Amino acid sequence: RRGEAHFDSAEHWSLNGKGRNLFVVLAHEIGHTLGLPHSSFKNALMSPYYKKLNKDYVLNFDDVLAIQNLYGAPPSGNLVQLPGKQFAFFQDWSPEPHEDSGMKPSYCHSIFDAITWDLKKTLYIFKGRHFWMVSLDGKISPPQTLQKRWKKLPSYIEAAVVSGLDGKFYFFKGGRCWRYKDSILEEGFPQKCSMNGLPRRPDTALYFQPLGHLVIFKGSKYYVVNEESLTVEPYYPRSLHDWKGVPANSHSVLTHPDGAIYFFKGHQYWIFDQKKLKVTTSGKWAEDLSWIGCKNDVT
Repeated sequence: RRGEAHFDSAEHWSLNGKGRNLFVVLAHEIGHTLGLPHSSFKNALMSPYYKKLNKDYVLNFDDVLAIQNLYGAPPSGNLVQLPGKQFAFFQDWSPEPHEDSGMKPSYCHSIFDAITWDLKKTLYIFKGRHFWMVSLDGKISPPQTLQKRWKKLPSYIEAAVVSGLDGKFYFFKGGRCWRYKDSILEEGFPQKCSMNGLPRRPDTALYFQPLGHLVIFKGSKYYVVNEESLTVEPYYPRSLHDWKGVPANSHSVLTHPDGAIYFFKGHQYWIFDQKKLKVTTSGKWAEDLSWIGCKNDVT
């Protein structure tokens, strides 16, 4: 049954290094109970292969990033657990994730924060403190930190979108928004955009070509936004029912270069057909969408 872990007598369980370490296996199974999939990092707690961990083992970056993507980050620093000890503590810790060639990028193993294409058709995928760039021919950049590219931008953004008018990057988190021309933060930003009627903690954002506007999604509503003033246009928000078949609370959305609009929620995606004004296809993005960079890798 869900939420349960079974330990049978076929294994020799121990806490002192002889036999299978009960603490390590239990911590791994609790990770699954909390919603974590397996990790491709060999030294991660959520690796599918049993390993012996000493008492000073620190959770792998991928473990921490995956759980924070599901439940959020602690208010100060990162929570680092030490298997074998009965406590957890906070420390300033932000190592660069290491990704070997031939291994899936870490965004493939859980849920990314946001995704968007720029006007040069480079795909940007955001997760935690990092982002990846994916070219049209499928080349994936190493993970880069957000603040090295966009100064003053916080981690764990909630929505990102590139304007189809001028190529500027817009980021949203909480009630604030940031606007960058290339990597330069524009004067007057960040702004408290919620003061202009934009929703706090938006689900996702899109540049919608037929309207020539930014569209922000929040729950069962969507908002059409004037880019110049960053205010909500008259007669909005409106019901998400206008986007037939699109699920509420999608965490990401983008327009593919072929014109199709992709909505993402959890491990699923939905394609919204702009001509038919409804969802026509759905599936699992990591398995079906090769342009994201996860499909052809070995699990």
